[in-house]
Amino acid sequence: MKEASYTVEAVFVGCITIWVILALLYSSFYIHDRMILGSEIGNRIECGSERGELSVSEKKKIIFVVCSMRNYF
Repeated sequence: MKEASYTVEAVFVGCITIWVILALLYSSFYIHDRMILGSEIGNRIECGSERGELSVSEKKKIIFVVCSMRNYF
C-alpha cells in the first residue's frame, strides 16, 4: 500500500507542475502581445506625426484610446 501512495502524490505534483508551466507560458505570451501592441501604436503615432499626417485632435484620440486600453490589460 505504501508504494501506491507515492504514485498518487506524483500525480498531484505532476498536475500542479503542468498548470504552473502553462500559466507561465500564457502570461508570457500575454505580456509579449501587450508590449508589441503598445510599441506598434507608439510607432504609428510617431511616424504619422513626422509626416504631418495626424492632426492634433487625431493624436489626442489615439492617446485616449491607448490610455483606456491600459484599463483592460
